[in-house]
Amino acid sequence: MTKRKTLAVGLSVLAAAALCWAQAAPQSLKPENLAGKWDVEISVDSQYFYITLVLELIEGQLTGKVSEPNGMFTDAPCQNLVIDGKKFTCETNIPTPPDGAVRPWTIAVEVDGETFTGSISNAELQISASLAGKLAKK
Repeated sequence: MTKRKTLAVGLSVLAAAALCWAQAAPQSLKPENLAGKWDVEISVDSQYFYITLVLELIEGQLTGKVSEPNGMFTDAPCQNLVIDGKKFTCETNIPTPPDGAVRPWTIAVEVDGETFTGSISNAELQISASLAGKLAKK
């Protein structure tokens, strides 16, 4: 092979590798990608509970609130909303069984387009449950 052909083949391989790497690199979430109404299913043993997470962009800042469809709590504000790569976390203070006391809960999920999976946990009670969400409305 001539030097020119060797260089051309080498550059072609490099270009192909760069394209593959660019496509495989994880996309970082943007607040506007999270904005909307999310239907969330929480799984504890063989029981399921449902909440709604509403995320909005207000003056360029992501805000959120959580509601339970049966009225146990409505529009509980989210604090400490953080986006890190494809991960989203926030905290909310909501009533908690068995005594109904309001306690802080952490929601931590990995977002994949219009779905997410992760957990909801409470440090005081030392409990965690898996959850899954789907974007219901932008």
